[in-house]
Amino acid sequence: MRAPVVKTKSLPYRFISLTGAFAAVFWTICILASYGWNVSKERAKTREVALSTAHAYFNKDQAYRLWATTHGGVYVPVTDETPPNPYLDHVKERDIETPSGRKLTLMNPAYMLRQMMQQYSNLYGVRGHITSLNTLNPINRPDEWEAEALRSFEAGVKEVVDFTSVDGQPYLRLMHPFVTEAGCLKCHASQGYVVGDIRGGISVSTPMAPFLDIERQTLRAIRLTHAALLLLGYGSIGLVAWRAKHRTRERMRAERIIRKWAHIFESADWGVALVARDGETLETANPAFLAMHGYSDTPEKTLRLSDLPAPENAGELSPYVRLSETRRRTFESTHLRKDGTVFPVLVTITSMSNETGETGNMVLNVQDITELKTAQKEKDALHEQLVRAQRLESIGRLAGGVAHDFNNLLSAILGYTELGLLRTPPDSEVREYLVAANEAGEKAAGVARQLLAFSRKQVLETKVLNLNTVVRNMAGLLKQAVGEGVILDLSISSPVKNIIANPGQIEQVLMNLCVNARDAMPEGGRLGIETHNFEVTEERHSGPPAGQYVGLWVSDTGVGIRAEHIDKIFEPFFTTKEKDLGTGLGLAMVHGIVKQHGGHVEVHTREGEGTTFTVYFPAVPEGVRETPPRAAEELRPGNERILVVDDEPAIQALVRDALTPLGYKVCLAGSSEQAMALMEASPRPFDLLLADVILRGMSGRALAERVRTRWPQTHVILMTGYGYSETAGHEALDSSFDVLAKPLSVADLSEKLRETFDPVA
Repeated sequence: MRAPVVKTKSLPYRFISLTGAFAAVFWTICILASYGWNVSKERAKTREVALSTAHAYFNKDQAYRLWATTHGGVYVPVTDETPPNPYLDHVKERDIETPSGRKLTLMNPAYMLRQMMQQYSNLYGVRGHITSLNTLNPINRPDEWEAEALRSFEAGVKEVVDFTSVDGQPYLRLMHPFVTEAGCLKCHASQGYVVGDIRGGISVSTPMAPFLDIERQTLRAIRLTHAALLLLGYGSIGLVAWRAKHRTRERMRAERIIRKWAHIFESADWGVALVARDGETLETANPAFLAMHGYSDTPEKTLRLSDLPAPENAGELSPYVRLSETRRRTFESTHLRKDGTVFPVLVTITSMSNETGETGNMVLNVQDITELKTAQKEKDALHEQLVRAQRLESIGRLAGGVAHDFNNLLSAILGYTELGLLRTPPDSEVREYLVAANEAGEKAAGVARQLLAFSRKQVLETKVLNLNTVVRNMAGLLKQAVGEGVILDLSISSPVKNIIANPGQIEQVLMNLCVNARDAMPEGGRLGIETHNFEVTEERHSGPPAGQYVGLWVSDTGVGIRAEHIDKIFEPFFTTKEKDLGTGLGLAMVHGIVKQHGGHVEVHTREGEGTTFTVYFPAVPEGVRETPPRAAEELRPGNERILVVDDEPAIQALVRDALTPLGYKVCLAGSSEQAMALMEASPRPFDLLLADVILRGMSGRALAERVRTRWPQTHVILMTGYGYSETAGHEALDSSFDVLAKPLSVADLSEKLRETFDPVA
């Protein structure tokens, strides 16, 4: 049932290239071999022609010598060129005189042949020489080559041939021996020769230049011919290879197209099947189609179109087989797997036509849309979460606004009770009332801080603290939070290192984890809290970086967390609790707070056995002590001029009443514009601007920027009932300004002023 695997054979480019290269090499070898053979033959021919010419010259010289020897020499007139031979003075009739008185001298064969060879050499360049190892005339002495040849004749050699250089020119030298004959004894009997002795030899030196010129011309023609044949062969080989590659390229292109579509068919993650012309039988189907319907690569039976729809859609076969209105149709349906399960699908069926236009096979595309359906459900759930988040955001903004106004009121309440305590004797009955009012105000301030934490607008102030102290101080509150059915087990006896953190947020982390643990133990159980020093020596992929840490372990014996939920527990709005029993923000806040403090959180769980959350906070170096609670101290006086800007009259009055007795000169303004007018009218700049961030009209931060630019010597402190990162839609604060958080404390205000005016070096 699977699509057939297309296997085609084609001549690969590499094989064609190698074959072409082999053919080119073979053709080159053939041409070089032919060239070498022709060159060798031509050079051999040159030597052969030169040798034949030399033999002809030698035979001529030999004939002259034999003729002269047969006649015992010849008599010629005595001339300057032919004087009597002094080396024949032992011959009685060397010189004779004719009856007419003409003087003649005898020319022996050697004398006659030497003159004839000299004239021939002058005319034709061919040198001849008759010589002997025992000469009468020194001029006939042999040269080195001739002497070597004469000695070889005595050893029985009949001919000596050599291609050598004479006077820097190439020559063919040929030499034959000659034997003593009867005619030779007339002149050479005195040397002891007898008939039959090898008396010497005749050498012929034929110049090779004419023959080599002919050879060079012939070799040039051979080179040109072979070069042309080589190029012609290369061209033919290249043309054949190009045509073979072209045919192969076309064939491989067709194969790639076939393989491409076969690959698409085989690897597509949607189902594709080919329906036979009967409109019922499935001829072939890709693996995705078969797997989608629960079949192996080779189904046990032939699948039919009617086997696909679920029973409830059995009567809806018309979209599959009726394509009279259109040749393509897309619709949703439900299909039946082999195991009987039903799943939603998106079906596209296309009718194919042959060359004559007749309807043939149909292509069936089936896409499992289970994930799409699930995604739609998740989208609806996310929409619901968004609505909930927007509702929470609205509540958060409302809470932040309430906390801001609340802090303004608390500033006056706490400030005046603090002033009252400072001016009331310790034994006064009124002091008890003021202390009670102050404690109530501090609790109200705690409520305001919780509102700000909920709305994420809290001013974060960190200090050095100890986790054991935090856990110990929260023990009573935690016992109330988890209830009587849960046993709270604290293991905090071992000393741990200090950390730098915001106490309120650490308490929030601990409370959230404990409440989560309580909810995981509806039938009760054990909730354990431990603290230990922890060192990470090797950085892990998902763990904290190497360093010193203080670990907080919160473990329960509850139901545990399912494996599929582990990766989502820190996501906002993710919750496994019943509707309206959880917001899904608790663990998200834990994760955010821990990361904000540079820490790391891990979870270890086993379904049905319980869960352990491990939180790592970076430890401070040894010797850094825990920040102690600030001891009550007297208010520090001053004499600087201070401009107070706040649109809340109670805050203005509190600051004035708190600072004036300490010696400060306080001027009040209800808006930024009024403050700017006062500063412009002042004969000298104010020493300090104390302004609320939220003001009607120009904000306190904008006012601070203008003052910093216009009067750089004036110090600036901003007051806020929000925080550093967000001010209810106003500008964010940065670290370039000193900030006081509301509700104001008279002691904090006094201390902040002296820190500003009298900075410690």
